[in-house]
Amino acid sequence: MLTDHEGVDAVSFTGSTQVGTAVAQAAADDLKRVQCEMGGKNPTVVMPSADVDEAVDIVGAGAFGTTGQSCTAASRAIVHEDVYDEFVAAIADYAETLEVGPGVDDPDMGPHVTESELEGTLEYIDVAKDEGAELVAGGDALTEGEYADGYYVEPTVFSDVENDMRIAQEEVFGPVLAVLKVSSFEEGLELANDVDYGLSASIVTDDLTEANQFVENVESGVAKVNEKTTGLELHVPFGGYKDSSTNTYREQGDAGLDFFTSTKTVYLNY
Repeated sequence: MLTDHEGVDAVSFTGSTQVGTAVAQAAADDLKRVQCEMGGKNPTVVMPSADVDEAVDIVGAGAFGTTGQSCTAASRAIVHEDVYDEFVAAIADYAETLEVGPGVDDPDMGPHVTESELEGTLEYIDVAKDEGAELVAGGDALTEGEYADGYYVEPTVFSDVENDMRIAQEEVFGPVLAVLKVSSFEEGLELANDVDYGLSASIVTDDLTEANQFVENVESGVAKVNEKTTGLELHVPFGGYKDSSTNTYREQGDAGLDFFTSTKTVYLNY
């Protein structure tokens, strides 16, 4: 989305980093303000103190609730080794039990918005397999019966994902979850930050020290504790760090109004 509002020198854009850069360069000639939201590779860190069933619900809702078609969708689960195997088994069961269908039927997960989006998701699934990640749930397009007239794919989970794999670094924008194993909170935080994006991130823990350290140090514009990465109230500022935004103005609420506001200072003596 590209908008240029008459009377306000501002351009707001949603899209890829490359196109966002082009927008900023075009706006620079007229000194227009630029606000870009350019996606994410959002993590949920799961620590040993977490209730695994609760963690699965949080990660699953964040990864699959919008068919992965949200810039804030959870695409990485960074899980401590003490609960890793239990989490992988549980999130695979979660994905396999989701009802997939037309959005008008209010299923657990709907279709992709276009054929090209579906094709992109299937390409990333193939890439993950080629790079050696283990497919533990989903991975196939759905094409028979009620699925014949839409762009459907199964909720998909990969385990044994390494941080340098594309599935761990690049935005898929589909219902594909990469699960990575870590041995400490510090390693989990390091992997959470070790991507080009920084839009939304969450942690599942019952340790308040971990929660506070995560919120303070995670490199994302939105940080949540024991919550899914998706979903923000409209009155709170929204935007990201690093390649997720221009790191200038924020969307929504008072912060969103600031972007479209030119301030006048008036002295009046009479």
